[in-house]
Amino acid sequence: ITDGEMVNVKGKGGLSAQQLFKVDLNNYQISASDADTLVLQRKGNVNPLANFFGLGGGQNKFSVRLSAIDAPETAKADREGMPFADTALGRLRSMMKRGKKLELFLNPGDITYGRQVGSLFVDGRNVELDLVKSGNARFLNFKGKNKQIFDTKVFGKMEKLAQGNDSGMWGDPYYKPFEEVMNRSGKSVTFNSL
Repeated sequence: ITDGEMVNVKGKGGLSAQQLFKVDLNNYQISASDADTLVLQRKGNVNPLANFFGLGGGQNKFSVRLSAIDAPETAKADREGMPFADTALGRLRSMMKRGKKLELFLNPGDITYGRQVGSLFVDGRNVELDLVKSGNARFLNFKGKNKQIFDTKVFGKMEKLAQGNDSGMWGDPYYKPFEEVMNRSGKSVTFNSL
């Protein structure tokens, strides 16, 4: 993704990084395939001749892994979806649809499982923080090669609040053992590893 510029995000809700790449979303259609994964599709036909010969393929499509969160897994060809997966995805899609201003910030060079790591804001609100606070995603204190772009204290506090209020998935018996294991061990396990 090259459409955009480096910007200072200091003081922006839930972010701890100083400089991130702000994507010019005017050049992309944005959608969500999971509550923690965005898909950017470049608008227009970038290289019609290459596409005609089958050489343009996936070059116009990019995946973005939302930082600081892990959302329940939606149904895949080989397995059922987890409880609250569709609810979490629905909340993300609803925020994106209702929002007047979407901003996507990427951490250059931070890629996990083929997805660029980034943070989405809708009308000035941090989407990942909203999903954690509402119990639609859990805080994932991911420690990649690069400096974290999120504020661990803010996200940790919001997750504890959601768990204490049994918000969203935390009120479902399916997630109680998961919550207890995490709290007792202090270790993080992602939903896709369950």
